[in-house]
Amino acid sequence: ARARKGRDLVADALIATGKVDLVKPPGAFYLFFTIDGVADSRPAAFDIVDRANVGLAPGTAFGTGWDAFFRLCFHRRLDQVEEAAHRLARWIETA
Repeated sequence: ARARKGRDLVADALIATGKVDLVKPPGAFYLFFTIDGVADSRPAAFDIVDRANVGLAPGTAFGTGWDAFFRLCFHRRLDQVEEAAHRLARWIETA
């Protein structure tokens, strides 16, 4: 139930930016998504850490064809997930 709440919280915040493509996983601790205009997630992930203080895994860590994807773990305390979702959404809106 906690993971479901975290998933919905972060997914809804990212979807609200209008710049993210994702599918809510039916059961997992991770969310894979893309951000409009970001073709290489690796440098963007470093920038997100630096500017938004949110750690994401770039899709390049998962092999060929995942270059534009990010992976975010939402299995944390809900207050942490909420804060990370807001910081990440702000980064997306200004990127």
